[in-house]
Amino acid sequence: NPQHVRLEFDGKQHFAVDLDSENGLTVNNKPQYGARVPVSPGSILHIGQTEIRIYTPDYPVTDTIRLQKVNPIFPWLSRSINVWASFFLALGVMLGWAYLQVWTEEVGLVLTAAAGSAVGTIILWAALWSVAGRLAKHKAHFKSHAAFMSVYLIFGVITWYVETYVDFLTNENWIAYVTTYGINFILLAFLLYGSFTLSTLMTQHRKLVLSLCFSFGVGLGVFILSLVSVKTFNQQPLYPGTLEPYLAQ
Repeated sequence: NPQHVRLEFDGKQHFAVDLDSENGLTVNNKPQYGARVPVSPGSILHIGQTEIRIYTPDYPVTDTIRLQKVNPIFPWLSRSINVWASFFLALGVMLGWAYLQVWTEEVGLVLTAAAGSAVGTIILWAALWSVAGRLAKHKAHFKSHAAFMSVYLIFGVITWYVETYVDFLTNENWIAYVTTYGINFILLAFLLYGSFTLSTLMTQHRKLVLSLCFSFGVGLGVFILSLVSVKTFNQQPLYPGTLEPYLAQ
């Protein structure tokens, strides 16, 4: 018999009627043979190997989840050309910084170490967040994470030069400290917010709060470690604090 079950409604109650089928009817895991069984919204019927759930127009459902607007920077960074451009730009910036800042005769060794450090940092960061994204959203976004870390490294080098010139042009160490920690706080918070957006289903408010708190915690930890490691006597003079800067007056 190709007809297995019939659903009926008497104006108040819904019923599932088994039409003397070969395998019978199961309602909420209870076998029914040739029976007329009342069913309610949410009841589960098994017809052979087919599962049917009963719903009515007044069945309660969860509230609609408002979709978050995607920041234009995320689709832009996910493009392959932008991913590779940011990666090679970050690599070039790191190599240039190492070449200009490290004074040694082993230039090749220094540049190799700088390149390996930059590439390793980008790949490790992207891999870890890709695993988190695969578990939380079933999407890795490896290339986007790599692009975010590349941009972070680029601005990190720019920030280093900004900090250096601020330290040189002022005769107050606290100005350099505020500039250093302030810029790095913003950069790290931006990187974390982007990673949370790509890898989690958190709300925008929660991502922002976690990014700011984590960035603040890292900055506070670095500041405490720098205070602990300060020595009473330093054989290497602190030139920015010793030389008269250009804007000392």
